[in-house]
Amino acid sequence: MKIKVELVFNLFYDKFMTDSVIIDLLVLSLLLAVNFRLFFMTRGQQDVAVLLAPVALGICIVGLFAWDFSLPKAVILVLAFVVFIENSYSLWRFCNKLYVDYFSPLLWLVSIVNILVILGVGALVVLLRPLPVASDVAVNQRRVTLSGSVRSGLAPREGFFETADVMLVQYKPASDAAPWSERGARIENPTEFQGATPVLPLVLWVTDGRTFIEREEPVAATLASLGYEVVVADFNQKIIASSRMRWKGLFSPEEIAGQEATLQRESSFQYEALIDYFGGERGLSSRKVFLLGDGYTGEGAKAASLLHPFVAGFYSINGEDSLGNHSVIPGWSNGYGPLGETAPWVNYLINKTTLLESRDESRFHSIAAAYQTHKIFSSIFAAKEDL
Repeated sequence: MKIKVELVFNLFYDKFMTDSVIIDLLVLSLLLAVNFRLFFMTRGQQDVAVLLAPVALGICIVGLFAWDFSLPKAVILVLAFVVFIENSYSLWRFCNKLYVDYFSPLLWLVSIVNILVILGVGALVVLLRPLPVASDVAVNQRRVTLSGSVRSGLAPREGFFETADVMLVQYKPASDAAPWSERGARIENPTEFQGATPVLPLVLWVTDGRTFIEREEPVAATLASLGYEVVVADFNQKIIASSRMRWKGLFSPEEIAGQEATLQRESSFQYEALIDYFGGERGLSSRKVFLLGDGYTGEGAKAASLLHPFVAGFYSINGEDSLGNHSVIPGWSNGYGPLGETAPWVNYLINKTTLLESRDESRFHSIAAAYQTHKIFSSIFAAKEDL
């Protein structure tokens, strides 16, 4: 077993492949086996290999609950569904305990086409794979699912049937042993937390609707390793609405531009809800609190910071900060995060680069964004101390 685990590690993780990519390649391998079986099956055998078709489709569907819906995932899902439908008659024969007589010429043709398509999709999955967080970034993370809204307030999700309205991921240095920031923890349990008040500066970050937490993770993790507790919140948990938003961002950016004022206002409400979740002024007044944004949420961070004197300041990546500066990160796509690391295929579509140019193996953008954020937040707090 140890040899197998090390083999998987060397083949996949040492090649910078994430769990999501491994699942995609697993599904494609199963689909490949379904189509290749025609070359090995002989008359009089039971077509057991056809069972891999529904297995692949099932893994694909379950994977959508673990990772956000994206164009590569949609392509693989459609491919798995097509292979399942094409082999439905073979599945029916297997369920009725019928043996292989022959495979029709049409099934031979579609299987050969499928093999070529699957190999092509597999090559693109490997070529355009997202990079995981760098191994030298030592952070801990915790994922929390919240229910509620910006109007009714947010609370941890309780029970399977309660809606998951907000995904929240917290990052902090692996060396920090202080308790995680909780919803109004020091207000609700002042005695318990009196001697264990978190001392790390707290960064609250609401994601732009055109991206999601996983695509901002390299920046958040790198920033946390510099001595922050970083909280990234994704308020776009409705799969159809969020998918439409990302589709518009890619193929109808003028629609996003027309809705920009509304989206900025909504994001300011989301920052307000996030601040309230962590206790508001009463719960956060003893901490250094910064608001971080990307894309249209930068304006939301700015608006929310102006309403709360206890918030030290804000910064919009590749944009404005509360000191009046305007920083530039070359090649940064506002609202999408470090695309060259997390979604090269989006980088390819937006910036019209070649497939090879769309990748960023150097991790330049996540490192630049994290260190620029750290520099600005340090300057903001130093300026407040001088007042």
